[in-house]
Parts: sequence; structure tokens; C-alpha cells
Amino acid sequence: MNLRLSDNEALLDLSRRATSFLTAHPPGLSRLPSFLFGKPETPQLWMDYEDVLLASLAAGNDKSSLESLNRITSRFGSTNDRVIGLQGLCDEALTESDEALENVLEGYETVLKDNPVNVPVLKRRIALLRAMDRPAEAVSALVEFLDAFPTDADAWSELSCLYQSQGLYSQAIFCLEESLLISPNAWNVWWTPLFNLYHG
Repeated sequence: MNLRLSDNEALLDLSRRATSFLTAHPPGLSRLPSFLFGKPETPQLWMDYEDVLLASLAAGNDKSSLESLNRITSRFGSTNDRVIGLQGLCDEALTESDEALENVLEGYETVLKDNPVNVPVLKRRIALLRAMDRPAEAVSALVEFLDAFPTDADAWSELSCLYQSQGLYSQAIFCLEESLLISPNAWNVWWTPLFNLYHG
């Protein structure tokens, strides 16, 4: 499926096809050897489930997103780092109050006490802090994240955006330069208006 979250038309189309996808791939006894029950599962199948989950969340199709999450969870277990991140994403999307978002944030903190290098949860926590309009906390969390994972080009770009939003242009440019050191062919960074303004 190769979902791009920036493509609204593709998101809506995939969300509309979510029910037929889920029907075509009924939940099976996935913990047992696949050769006993027919065609083997592939990594692409689980990537497709994740795409259906994300598209359904974006389109407000809660039933399909939760069904996709349930199938992923039953296959990989509720303690899998990626599954915990997807569960948090669903919790964030389905909350209806600021208090509920605070509870999700507290849940992330609890998970990180047990496993401080759970990357999906670290990233969800940063995204949630940013969505809750707490830029200073998001910056601190991103700086800590980059101390542990300094080769994450997307995190450097995100930190650059946060610095730029606060008017800290020299820090923002430094972060873009770090991102380019990691991904020198990242055309989207080369064409960032801030980078061109500085190096123009």
C-alpha cells in the first residue's frame, strides 16, 4: 500500500477500503505455524495493517482502526515497542478532552520508566507534547532523544521546526545542518526556506 500521510486522497481511499481489507484478511491463528493453515504471512501484510490503522484514524473510522490494532496486537503482543506506540497513537486520536490527553502522556511516562529507550513511545511523547502546545517540553524531550539517537535525521528536522517556531533561528539552522550531515541527499531539507535564507 505504501501510505503517505500527506496524501489526503490516498488516506480517504484507504480508509474507505479498510472494511474490505479486514474482511479479506480474517484474523487467524497467527501464533501457530502458517503452513498449517494456508498461505504464509508476510511482513507486507503487517505493514498494510498498520497503513489501514493510520488511514482509518485520520479519516475518523474508529472501528477499522481499532480492529487493525487488535489484530496487530494479537500477532505481536501488547508488550512489543511498536505495538505500544500504535496503542498510544490510537489513544491520542480517540480522546475527547485535555484531561484524557494528560492521561495518555502519563501512560507514556510509565512505559518509559520501565523501558527508557522505547523509540516509538519516545516519539509519540514528543509529538503529544507538541500537539498540547508545550514547545519547551517538546524541545527538551527532543534534545534528550537526540542525545541517545544522534543519527535520527527526522528528529533533527523536527527540532529545527520547534526552534524556528520560537524564533531561535541559529539553533534551527544548526539542526538542519545536522540533518543534512546524516542525509546529505535529503532534497526536502535543502529546499527548506529557512536553510535557503541562511545559505542563500
